[in-house]
Amino acid sequence: MTTSVFRNKRYNTAIGGARQSLHMSFNAIDFIVKGTTLHLAQWAELLFEMRSGGIFEGYVKAYSHFVHVDTRGNI
Repeated sequence: MTTSVFRNKRYNTAIGGARQSLHMSFNAIDFIVKGTTLHLAQWAELLFEMRSGGIFEGYVKAYSHFVHVDTRGNI
């Protein structure tokens, strides 16, 4: 389930998003996965593996309630 993809500047500011958030250019996503036995850290680890494999470049982080990934481009 997606929790955040695009944010306009006003909304991003209101929720305390980073000033240069990649959400404002459709280059980031925050998500949770329901109905799975994998924890958020395990989803993040899968994304780290994909990034290491050259599928995308960007930042991955598991927070307490969601996983964030931004896609700054393809290798």
